[in-house]
Amino acid sequence: GFSVFRACTQDRGTSCMPCTNGTYTEEPNGLLKCFSCKNCDEASGLTVLHQCQVFKNTICGPLNGYFCSGKARGGGCDQGQKHTICRAGERVKSQESSIADTECEECPDKTYSDGSLETCKPHTE
Repeated sequence: GFSVFRACTQDRGTSCMPCTNGTYTEEPNGLLKCFSCKNCDEASGLTVLHQCQVFKNTICGPLNGYFCSGKARGGGCDQGQKHTICRAGERVKSQESSIADTECEECPDKTYSDGSLETCKPHTE
């Protein structure tokens, strides 16, 4: 939460100044200025999970309907990707989550699915 205001000399110790709004540092440091807070960009499929504070960077997560396809250093997500939608003739093998995409699987012969079902249903004759 601080950066160097005035470096130490023979006569005095280092003076620090607090980070301003929109900036942060997470550890003791010798930086002359604080880091800019991360922006959770909707175009990258991201939303804010935890706001930036002077001692901790923003933590982003995937938007609704997206999953985290790239982990960020320090936690959270740095890239969101839209969930796959199964096509007609495929079943949902595993449901999507915030950390995994939907897995689709082809229905066996003589069965069908509209793409939203977890099981394929037999064709009626």
